[in-house]
Amino acid sequence: MDITASVAPSPLGPQVFASNETKLEDQDSEERVRPPQQFLSGITEVAETLIKTGQRQDPEVLFHSLKMAKGLQGPLDKSNLNLWLTYLNILRGEGYDFSNEKMLELLLTKATKEELMQITRNTDMRDGLIRLLMFSYPQMLPKMIERGLMKAHMSPDDMYYWQRISGTKRLTTSDIEAWKDVFRQLYDWFVLVEASRDNTNVVSDGAILEVLVQKRGQQEAMGFLHWLRREPGMEDRADSLLQLLVKTHPDKVQVKLQVMLRSCLEIAISPEEVFRMLPIPPIHDDGMEEWVDVFYVIKVWFVYVDSFRNRGYDFSDGAIVETLVQNRGQQEAMEFLFWFRREPDMKDRVDSLQQLLVMKYPAMLQAMFQSCLEASISPEEVLRLIPIAATHGDDKRVLTDVFYGIKVWFVYVDSFRNRGYDFSDGAIVETLVQNRGQQEAMEFLFWFRREPDMKDRVDSLQQLLVMKYPAMLQAMFQSCLEASISPEEVLRLIPIAATHGDDKRVLTDVFYGIKVWFVYVDSFRGRGYDFSDGAIVETLVQNRGQQEAMEFLFWFRREPDMRDRVDSLQQLLVMKYPAMFRNVQSCLEASISPEEVLRLIPIAATHGDDKRVLTDVFYGIKVWFVYVDSFRGRGYDFSDGAIVETLVQNRGQQEAMEFLFWFGANLT
Repeated sequence: MDITASVAPSPLGPQVFASNETKLEDQDSEERVRPPQQFLSGITEVAETLIKTGQRQDPEVLFHSLKMAKGLQGPLDKSNLNLWLTYLNILRGEGYDFSNEKMLELLLTKATKEELMQITRNTDMRDGLIRLLMFSYPQMLPKMIERGLMKAHMSPDDMYYWQRISGTKRLTTSDIEAWKDVFRQLYDWFVLVEASRDNTNVVSDGAILEVLVQKRGQQEAMGFLHWLRREPGMEDRADSLLQLLVKTHPDKVQVKLQVMLRSCLEIAISPEEVFRMLPIPPIHDDGMEEWVDVFYVIKVWFVYVDSFRNRGYDFSDGAIVETLVQNRGQQEAMEFLFWFRREPDMKDRVDSLQQLLVMKYPAMLQAMFQSCLEASISPEEVLRLIPIAATHGDDKRVLTDVFYGIKVWFVYVDSFRNRGYDFSDGAIVETLVQNRGQQEAMEFLFWFRREPDMKDRVDSLQQLLVMKYPAMLQAMFQSCLEASISPEEVLRLIPIAATHGDDKRVLTDVFYGIKVWFVYVDSFRGRGYDFSDGAIVETLVQNRGQQEAMEFLFWFRREPDMRDRVDSLQQLLVMKYPAMFRNVQSCLEASISPEEVLRLIPIAATHGDDKRVLTDVFYGIKVWFVYVDSFRGRGYDFSDGAIVETLVQNRGQQEAMEFLFWFGANLT
């Protein structure tokens, strides 16, 4: 018999019972307790009379009038119950409203669940009572199977029949309460299926989904699984079914994904949870086709994230990274992001996410670089992927992190070059400046000078930096002072071009560079460090040669506040490199008077009969006389009186007389 509220399936239903035979152990004992046939006939006549004559008693009134005993185990009680169930089924078939809940409420006034289950052995009543019990108590299925009342191996389709959901049509309403009611009924069926699986019944997830989609349609099936996720302990189970549902028909994956994500959005499921529902296959090294599938699904997930945010919900970029890592691991998360860099509209976003990934998992930096190399990504782009914090004064921790990040980037640059790609030192400097600004670029390079194997390379890069951004020279000097770098090293950092004849532009740049360097020397000394005038001369000669050193100093004589200092330096230069005595060409080019030139010649004081000193003096004065003649030869005026006066002013009357006697005795 059928006791469902509406649609009536086949009266017998699917063959799910263990047997249609009566399970009483002793046929004779049954005969002994069976009521007289005429008594049963009398009850039947009453029922038939009620039905045939159209006299309609309320089912509840009739139930109480039958006065069945507690337990409903007596033959007469079972007959009366059978009569009542038959009567109720007829009324329902004619549209009378009497719910299963009310029916069960009445039955439980006469018998317990266990006693009702025992009554189901009665063939006449088993269909109706089993369905009623399974509607209300799906957890009783194991006992029913154990007692042989139902088959142990039912299909999900058979179990669907025995649930009240089988009597409902697919939803065509947007009424949320109607949807929830259907989902609760489906939940009873699902719990029944899961209970049968726990009882060794082999039911695949595919079979469960097949019944869901066939009976309820794709939209209801998807909605139910989302609803199921909210039930305690069901989240992982629902996620696996959602994944399988989307994958079931590959040709419809796109449609199913859209349906699923719309459903998720309506009930505000977080992107983290949605990710676990997505059918993302594992990746194999040569699985290019799998990568394409993964790429598509992850891209759809990013669309969901944006839609989720657009509705006012919060899901940060950090949460995106964490979700990828927690579900797929650091390596695959990195690989997903590299795939997305191929999308023009995703590149900037992905760069930011990759920075967050490496910031949270620093060990991924090397893996990221390897992926970048494989994809031939330029160092310029790679630097944007490195999470380098802004430098803040003396924060050693931040500076150390910065140093590490940039150092690894230099390794990437070298690896990139070793693969035959071009990335010049100028490009290194420009990349640092564009990403971090001139000041931080300079600071990074100073940090690297501490590495013995990086010093020469960094000096070259700092020269390029100052050459491209001359205003950085002062900043560089300040950094050098903070690091107590000697003027000797600093001069190598200044991009001073070689002098070429009368190229005024080059000479002006040189003049500016050396002049700033002199300022650095003074600041260095002002901090208490030692750097003598002799060291200045030696540094100029070692870096530029004797000739250019002399030319630099002549340029500086044009500066009024530098003249006396330069004269002293030129004396030291000539004293250290005597061959420079003959080099009076620079003085002539600058039309420097012999009076000034004499002050440049390092003539020691004479000491008695010290022949070596006297010889040096004689040589110096002799060179000066040659200069006087050359100066006059260019048409400039310098009289003999001026010669005498110059000697006296610079060396005194006594030495002037001695010089002249030397010349008188040695000149022929």
